[in-house]
Amino acid sequence: MHAKPDPSHSQSVSGILRAEQRPLQTSTPSTSPFRGTDVFFPLNKPLNSKQISILLFLNIEVYLSIELATMSSANPDYKWRPVPTNHFRYLRACMVCAVVLTLDEFTRKGCPNCHPVLDYTTGSDLAQMCTSPIYEGCISIDKPTESWIAKWLRLDKYVPGVYATKVVGDLPEDAMDYLNAENIEYIPRDGSENNLE
Repeated sequence: MHAKPDPSHSQSVSGILRAEQRPLQTSTPSTSPFRGTDVFFPLNKPLNSKQISILLFLNIEVYLSIELATMSSANPDYKWRPVPTNHFRYLRACMVCAVVLTLDEFTRKGCPNCHPVLDYTTGSDLAQMCTSPIYEGCISIDKPTESWIAKWLRLDKYVPGVYATKVVGDLPEDAMDYLNAENIEYIPRDGSENNLE
């Protein structure tokens, strides 16, 4: 049984958000009317607060299936949108731009925002050192230049994708040197002020 999306939003849908319930970590039985079902939302517009509440209430794992043919308006060099896969335990966030991907995606495709200054595809440990598995919050940004949250988090110049609101970890000195050589200001993503000299 499926909760179908609103037909008025079903035209020109480039993908769907498929949410499957994960076993709850509690002994209290769930009263959710969606137990044992899949919930589908269209991705042609951002999720509204009611849809997000449903996802949080169900304590779900999210599987994103999206058509990657759309070229990013923020960075024309990339024809793919950085969308996390269903391998949640392997997700990491870039310490420089906070985009969330798997380590495999970072090493195969590089970071969509930091490449080529920080080239994670070289086969070195740079991807492991400059990304962190410890991060807080996730936001999905479709139109960075129009999103107030993207501007608030200083993500408005990055490609559309899923970003962490806070990334825990220290950027290696080598990576700092690469950024300084390109005159790129490093904005710590751990919530601290940028008081680095």
